[in-house]
Amino acid sequence: MGEKATGGYGLSVKEVTKTGDKIEIIVEDVVPAKGSKDTMTFTYPTIIVEFPKYQKTIVIKNTEGEIFTELKDY
Repeated sequence: MGEKATGGYGLSVKEVTKTGDKIEIIVEDVVPAKGSKDTMTFTYPTIIVEFPKYQKTIVIKNTEGEIFTELKDY
């Protein structure tokens, strides 16, 4: 999600699907409510997804279908 100037941000995994050697992860951005009182410090919202076996391609998208990153085996 990158650096954020305040707290209250996060990520949520909504769906994980596997097709052949490709895994697709759909994540949702969590943003603070307007006017909420969050910590005033830089934060780096992160989520870790662990797989039991190596996958050739992993695609990470948001709920609108925008691709954040695509990891491929070369």
